[in-house]
Amino acid sequence: VRGMQGAGVWGSAKHFPGHGDTDVDSHKGLPVLTFGRSRLDSLELHPYRRLIDEGVAMIMVGHLSIPALDSTGTPASISKPIVTGLLRQELGYDGIIITDALGMQGVAKDNANAALLAYKAGADILLMPQDTKQTLDELDAAFRSGELDEADLDARVRRVLSLKQRSGMLDPSYSPYVDTTGLVAKARRPQTESLIQTICDRSMTVVKGRLRRPLRLRGHKAKVAYVAFNAVSPESACFEEELTKAGPVARFDLPADATVQQIDSVEALLKGYRKVIIGFHSGKPRPRSGGPQRFASIDEQQFVRIAGWARRHQLHGFYLGNPYDLDKMPGYNRFKTFIIGYSDTRFNNIAAARALTVRRSARGSLPVGAGGLPAGYHSNVL
Repeated sequence: VRGMQGAGVWGSAKHFPGHGDTDVDSHKGLPVLTFGRSRLDSLELHPYRRLIDEGVAMIMVGHLSIPALDSTGTPASISKPIVTGLLRQELGYDGIIITDALGMQGVAKDNANAALLAYKAGADILLMPQDTKQTLDELDAAFRSGELDEADLDARVRRVLSLKQRSGMLDPSYSPYVDTTGLVAKARRPQTESLIQTICDRSMTVVKGRLRRPLRLRGHKAKVAYVAFNAVSPESACFEEELTKAGPVARFDLPADATVQQIDSVEALLKGYRKVIIGFHSGKPRPRSGGPQRFASIDEQQFVRIAGWARRHQLHGFYLGNPYDLDKMPGYNRFKTFIIGYSDTRFNNIAAARALTVRRSARGSLPVGAGGLPAGYHSNVL
């Protein structure tokens, strides 16, 4: 915190009152801490007391149910006894209180008006509500009806403005713009791109199968098809370009909104191909609930239909998107090989092709639990 704030970056301690000893991911559900107050005081709350003494600029409240602190089990992020009673009053914190992302299922699943509830609990900044316009409308109506007090709003705004003043942002000479002259050229230097590619190559995560040896794409027995699902971005073309360095492939396309009939029609064209590589790209993704940064380029019905091809073909698949989307892919374990590649960038498309065709390439492990697999999982033996 000292290092960040000494460099002008206002740090945030998180996730209050303490997310360390939980077995539920608050992106997907509500963790419950069943500890008594004495344990919470001695362990979970201890670092926050120290950080408050050290002058941490912000504290983020997590989506955690802690009955010892709020007997109703209300998530901490929308609990007035925790946000105002404990953090603001009992611990004496006078800095900025910010919520964790309000689109996370830990709070959003059972609280459609989570942002308004978080404001009422005492938060100064409402982070990433599911619907910003709806949130603003709800807050505006609450102020107009007298349900919320404008003097209290002024106090919260002052905290934010005070931090901006301390950082020099309110000085007339302050410029928020960074000189980016030559930045793109630096980013595109060969040594920079080589490093990025190396990182992406190693991050590829095999969640089904073992890539002990590269796929053979040459020879009279190596008749290979590549089915490109939602491969509409320029970056996605890099996968096929890299793949064909290892041998010829026949390409077939499926759109993001492919019907069951279209999926079956493409499979009918695969007769005679020994290996089928299926790339699930997330270019031009479709937004889904759970936060503005969350996307899924395929739905369960589509995936299950494609996974069914495993009865007739040797399938090797990869998904270039959010690892949480593995939960939407029942049947991924029917593939001979399945790889998670995290995002549909040029470097990751190249890395996915190398994971299949270059020995000892993919070394990644899941950063989160998904698809019935624990965080840290990988199935590759290197």
